Amino acid sequence: VVSIGSGLGRENETLKAVLEILNKFPDKKFVIDADAVFALKNNNYKKINLEEKILTPHHKEFADLLGISLYDLEKDLMYYGKKFAENTSSYLVLKGSPTIIFNPFGEAFINTTGNPGMAKFGSGDVLTGVIASFVAQSQEIEQSLIAAVYLHSLSADLLFEEKTEYGITATAIMENMPDAIKFIINSFV
Repeated sequence: VVSIGSGLGRENETLKAVLEILNKFPDKKFVIDADAVFALKNNNYKKINLEEKILTPHHKEFADLLGISLYDLEKDLMYYGKKFAENTSSYLVLKGSPTIIFNPFGEAFINTTGNPGMAKFGSGDVLTGVIASFVAQSQEIEQSLIAAVYLHSLSADLLFEEKTEYGITATAIMENMPDAIKFIINSFV
């Protein structure tokens, strides 16, 4: 599994390299985030085999990718998310409140955890890493995505109780993952 995009930058050579890498390794699993999503704008995503690739944009990045306004996207998130995932045979993790996971088969899964404190720089990068880790350990992409998104948001929810939304950072979310895992385990004991 290759994670691409976080902190990458938007120089023309970099964006071209993203497209070349995605084209060169069509059978490789990729988690495509941030600046790599930006590289797919202007219909570039239609030139790439996105089958079983995972895209993790927030609403504005997704609207830009589709070439529509944020207003139009948010009027019908479910339509645009399902249509994109189906048409590209990809998985779409649309970050927001709530985060929605779309699969290539027209299904959507709405995450029930998360809070406003997650809207911080780096939080999405942590999610990208968690997704890549989970997907690398399983053949079940959909289940890996659901578990990764849930755990990431649960970690933030546990921090929210302790620190409020203002005390949550990307680093804190990452460092709190073991406590979130313990919370899940203890919920079943």
